[in-house]
Amino acid sequence: MDLVEEVAKLSFTNIALTDASLRLIKQWAGYLLSKQILSPMRSGIVIAGFGSEEWCPSLVSFETDGIVSTRLKYVEGRPVDIGRHAPEADILGFAQDDVMKSFLEGVDPTIREYLLTLVASGIQDTAEMVLKAALNDGEKETAALAAIADTLRDMQEDAKKKARTYIETTTGKPIRDMISAMPKQELAKLAESLIELTSLKRKVTRGQETVGGEVDVAIISKSEGFIWTKRKHYFPPELNPRFFRRVHNLSHG
Repeated sequence: MDLVEEVAKLSFTNIALTDASLRLIKQWAGYLLSKQILSPMRSGIVIAGFGSEEWCPSLVSFETDGIVSTRLKYVEGRPVDIGRHAPEADILGFAQDDVMKSFLEGVDPTIREYLLTLVASGIQDTAEMVLKAALNDGEKETAALAAIADTLRDMQEDAKKKARTYIETTTGKPIRDMISAMPKQELAKLAESLIELTSLKRKVTRGQETVGGEVDVAIISKSEGFIWTKRKHYFPPELNPRFFRRVHNLSHG
């Protein structure tokens, strides 16, 4: 039996579902599953590097959320193509990116959104208080608020836009400008530090410790390709010198 049909019949036990009703429920379920809203069980993949004809790196990312009707459900993230006519440098976080955004924007994303919401509600509340004091008539206040609703909405969006522009101008852009000139080794250390900060935050907050442990770090460059700068092993390296000698001999044999 079709899964959607089975769940529908279990959910609507007191209603006799017709074929037409089941078709509409299946259609609704299809719309719901096809939306770009992913479940907490989603996973992702990031692909970065150089094409054979590219001198600057590119990055693409995807979030996947299982198979729906034999088709993979996925959402493509914002691609990054470094170059003269594109960003010269960028920092992107994946999965739990709150610490990265805090570093890049100078404020925690949750706090930023709360402050922007507070500003928007402040504009609305101020307008309501002024109209109440000036008109002192409930019906006139409602009519006046309806008349200036679009203006208030524009003021709220303008305030949010100016705040985001200020954050980007004062914090985000200077950091991106700086990393565009940083050596590869320092870029690798920066990436490692952001992951370690994320891990530390998870340890001292109530959230689950989903980031932690040793961090693998690699650098991809046009001249050297893929290079590990830090890589953990499931065994103590100092107790297994033969393994590393064997790897060395194979790579130079």
